[in-house]
Order: sequence, then C-alpha cells, then structure tokens
Amino acid sequence: MLGDMSDRSYQINRCLYHAGEYGCTWQDIADRMGTHHGTASGALSVMHKNKEIARLKDKRNGSSIYVLPQYVKGRATSSYRSSAAKRALLELVDQIEADLDRGDYDAAYRHLQETRDKFSD
Repeated sequence: MLGDMSDRSYQINRCLYHAGEYGCTWQDIADRMGTHHGTASGALSVMHKNKEIARLKDKRNGSSIYVLPQYVKGRATSSYRSSAAKRALLELVDQIEADLDRGDYDAAYRHLQETRDKFSD
C-alpha cells in the first residue's frame, strides 16, 4: 500500500508540475492516472494534509483545484480540514476535558456515554 501511495504521489506531482498555475481537479488527476474518484481524491487529500500540494479556494466545474506550492502565486488557498466525524469527536473530548477540569464527573461520564453512543455502530 505504501508503494501504491508513493507511486500515486509521484504521478500527481508530475500532473501538477505539467499543469503549472492552471492546476488540476480530482477529475483531471483521475483521467490522467486512469483511476476513479476515490483513489484520486484520497491521494490528493493525503498530499494536501501533508502540505505537499495546495488547494486553491477557486473552483473549476465545482471541484477544488490543486497546485504545487510554487504555483500558488499569491492566490487564496484552503487549509486541510479533518472529517466532520473527527471534528465532532474532538469537540466531545474538549467538553469532557472541561467537565473534568470543573470536577463535574457526572457530566464527564454523561458526555463519555454520549460519545460512545454517537460513534458506535
């Protein structure tokens, strides 16, 4: 799997290098790599999270545009955001921590149970 991601990263870097300031959407990457949305989008997300590439705030055909950092050229970019579930979990953890800081163990246990209920299948 690691080799697959490394190969995808290399291919995406090549695509973005050749696209220059114009950049690429997930669709551009998927077409050039001969893959589907999930593979292209997932690889772009990992590379964006690792700050190897930048995601412009501009859109093309409703999709985010990715460029290599040297091609941002002062344009507005979007920072990486974790998934909604992860953000929700972190909010609940913050609430539990605040409960414990206040010494409100009953509230902390209630929030722990809510967290378990929310994230269990």
